[in-house]
Amino acid sequence: MVFYLKHLPFVRYYTGDLAVKLPKDRYPQDRELNFPLLERVIGRDTDIVKTKNGGQMIVHFFTAIFQLEPSFQQFKIIQRNLDGIEVEFIPSSNFDVAAKTRIEKRITEELKENISIQWKEVQIIPPTKSGKPQIIESLIK
Repeated sequence: MVFYLKHLPFVRYYTGDLAVKLPKDRYPQDRELNFPLLERVIGRDTDIVKTKNGGQMIVHFFTAIFQLEPSFQQFKIIQRNLDGIEVEFIPSSNFDVAAKTRIEKRITEELKENISIQWKEVQIIPPTKSGKPQIIESLIK
């Protein structure tokens, strides 16, 4: 027996997902419904670090910087207010304390803004309830 899905539910609640719209010139020709289409989902609004001057940093901003530093086994960015961020990290076996300074420099250069960065070495960074790592946790409401 084969079932065909003829109806899709409308999402009528706030999901917090952030996405990039598909350009209209790439939409399929024979669409039944005239709703916008997404090119890709890029994260959640709790996955953004914001600054006092209106700057924003997404997960990919941090992963691009940290992937160049072998000193860190794992990291997590926590933002409690607009004054700065806290970086929880698990050092790798070849940890170099100068890596923190290099990362701070890259963040401020890329952001073109000074931001306070506090470092906190931890033994474990627990995953979310879904089992996935959470790289950014914004506690700003």
